[in-house]
Amino acid sequence: MRKPILGAVAASATLALAGGVAAGQTPEATLKVTVSPKDAGTARNPKNTKLGFQMTVNKPKSTVQFIDLQLPAGLKMSGKGFKRCPLATVESNPAQCPAGSKAGPLGTAEAVLGATNQPLHFTVQSYVLTSTTLAFYVSESTGLQVQAPLLGKITDAGRHLRIEIPFELRQPVGGLDASLTGLKQVFSGKRGSNYIVSSVGCRKKKHKFGAKLTFSARADLAPVPPPLSATASAPCTK
Repeated sequence: MRKPILGAVAASATLALAGGVAAGQTPEATLKVTVSPKDAGTARNPKNTKLGFQMTVNKPKSTVQFIDLQLPAGLKMSGKGFKRCPLATVESNPAQCPAGSKAGPLGTAEAVLGATNQPLHFTVQSYVLTSTTLAFYVSESTGLQVQAPLLGKITDAGRHLRIEIPFELRQPVGGLDASLTGLKQVFSGKRGSNYIVSSVGCRKKKHKFGAKLTFSARADLAPVPPPLSATASAPCTK
């Protein structure tokens, strides 16, 4: 049996999602993002854009519940105009999703499970569920059997994406906690004049992003850390 899980966040530099980091210390989280093409579109003539990110998390005994991405004014995300895949199909048999319903190519996610830090390796595929909702299907390579959808809600006129990791994936086996350690995803797609990510402008030669991780309570009763957040920018031209 297969399963949906994590997905998404952005900016075109490596950023620490944990404030300052002393010399020699490993940052609690980093994010490396690409935005292409660099040349921006306009509100009247949006440009199809590929938004990719690679994230690492070094926060032992923590479990992520929400992943939030705030896009700059010059970028927007939407599933409008794309084929849609019903949630039940994404969950049970994504091979039956309509052609043109994907929100990007195959991504990956990494996590560790329980006190032994058993590594978990996932592949992640995003699909358009509605014009403002993405669904994420994940296959786990080590045989862990989990079935639960992960949804990404698009708000703020396409400039905010919140992905929630459900309880079934935060504690996937016998009350054991899972800790996210890595995530790599690309959002892109074109159908007619509609794009998953549209470039509509560029302010002061930079796309400025904000990202945040919010944590949940755990079965092992480890203290819940405060959210990790940061800002970053990607170059752009008009």
